Amino acid sequence: MFRKRGFEPVKDAMTNYYIPKQSTIDAAASDFFSPISLVINPGEKASVYTNIKAYMKKNEVLLLNVRSSQGIKSDIQLANIQGLVDRDYFSNQDNDGNIIFCLKNCGTKPYIINHGDKIGQGMFTKFLRPDNGRSNNKRIGGVGSTGK
Repeated sequence: MFRKRGFEPVKDAMTNYYIPKQSTIDAAASDFFSPISLVINPGEKASVYTNIKAYMKKNEVLLLNVRSSQGIKSDIQLANIQGLVDRDYFSNQDNDGNIIFCLKNCGTKPYIINHGDKIGQGMFTKFLRPDNGRSNNKRIGGVGSTGK
């Protein structure tokens, strides 16, 4: 069976993961859940490894964002503002494609995340490639591995 796009656990996840899912029938994005409990104090950030990786077709990407309620109600944002998961991040040798949400607390109160809470969302989308400036390099590692 040919798989188009979706999610699966990283190889070392055992049972500590939640497959992302859409919360409503017309939702554009899938919610990601935390496999751990933690507190992010005001002005601090924390990386949450979801133990999930994403597969997709060529010319597709997974965009990561916080949920609307996180930004509006709790002043939580992604440290990198928006995450972008490339197709070749899947099963990389550094972390097997583990999707990470680095959350930053820009508010004035501690932000509490319980095991199983929604921590962000991911949306698959197509993208266009430029005529020039393209690379033939293959990804070897995980986050930040494509160069400086």
